[in-house]
This record gives sequence, C-alpha cells and structure tokens, in this order.
Amino acid sequence: MDLKSITKKVCREHLAYMAIAVIGVLSSIVTLFIDIDQQVTIKWLLFSICIYLITVIFLLRVLFEIAVLKGAHQKIKIIKYYHERSVLAIRCTADMPINTMLSVYIQSDDYEELFALAYIENKQENGLYSARISRVFADSDESLDLRKRGIIKTTLPYNILTLESYNE
Repeated sequence: MDLKSITKKVCREHLAYMAIAVIGVLSSIVTLFIDIDQQVTIKWLLFSICIYLITVIFLLRVLFEIAVLKGAHQKIKIIKYYHERSVLAIRCTADMPINTMLSVYIQSDDYEELFALAYIENKQENGLYSARISRVFADSDESLDLRKRGIIKTTLPYNILTLESYNE
C-alpha cells in the first residue's frame, strides 16, 4: 500500500467520525466558558481550531496506519538456489544485516519441514542478498525447487539447540 491508498482509506473510514468528535468536544468546552454571541472573531478562531484539530487527528491516523503496515511482516522470497555452492539468492522487503541467521523450510502440503540454516553473507548491488547455507537438515538434491516450495524465516527453531538428531 502506498501513501495515497492509505490516505483514501483513512478518509473513507474515519474522517467523518474524527470531524464529529472534534466539533462536539470543541463546542461543548466553548459553550461552557465563552459567550460566542459577543464577538465575531471568536467564531472564526473556533472554526480555525476545529479545522486544525481535524487535520492533526487525520495525519496522526495516517501515521498510525503506516506504522501498522510497516510492522506487519517482513517478506523474504527465494529468487534462486545454487545447489553446488549452497547459496540462496533472496529478496527482502526490509533491510537485513549481514550475518543474520535464517531458517529455510520446505513446504509440503500443509506442513513446513526444516530444510536448512543459512546466514546473510552479502548484500549485492542489485538489491538481492546472498544467503549461505551453513547446515542442511533434510535430504536435498538438485531437482529440489526451493523457489516454489521454500520458505525463509528470520526465527530459529528452538529444537536446533536441543535435539540430538540435529547435531553432527
């Protein structure tokens, strides 16, 4: 989602509620303390404050929507698997530091099986990352299509540290 679509979404869903809330709160406070019939300039001041508050609340809501979208999730996609060199070319939606550990899973039906551990080795000039596979836990051959069945996560499974079957 880009800024234009987020702004449209906030306008469509929240602008009327924000305007009603600001006008209601502002008018209730003003009628308690100020006699608005005495001076015309107070009406213009209240109108200006009302527009200002609606704008501020609108912008805060847009910022909130952007923050929610940015923190939603990080997507990592496998572009190519170089079996002979044990290297993955991957694309990330967010910056990844060098030496970040990754776990690579193979999707089979509704089950994700741990395939390998990898780490970010290099950020290339074309924006892709090179991830070197450091340890393989499942059988692999050159016919394995990691581009279609592979899933990369930045979380490491706990059982890698505890299970004997994973120790070499």
